Amino acid sequence: MATVFSSAVMAVSGLASSTQPDAIRTPDADTVSPGFAGFLAVFFIAVATVLLIRSMTKHMRKVKFMADQVERTEAEAAGSAVAAGAPAGPGSAPAGTPPEAASTQAASTQATSQG
Repeated sequence: MATVFSSAVMAVSGLASSTQPDAIRTPDADTVSPGFAGFLAVFFIAVATVLLIRSMTKHMRKVKFMADQVERTEAEAAGSAVAAGAPAGPGSAPAGTPPEAASTQAASTQATSQG
């Protein structure tokens, strides 16, 4: 057991005290590359980015379409209320009422509300 331990200590001390230039190896700058795994990582990140951008664009178009549709519905509702003859204010007569009937109707509405 002592021999195994002493040989391990000698091997470690031999590595630590080695000052030869070949003990420190630097990779050649021309042959070092990320390899196939690096390519796959970058490729999948690029594909995921493209898919996320497409999805975001689709959702933004949907939100814009829905906002436009709500505005159109509100405009149609306001336009149909005016066209249907909804009163513009208290005491106003419906559309198509002659002026003399409108004045008597307005007077009766005011008398009823006061009374």
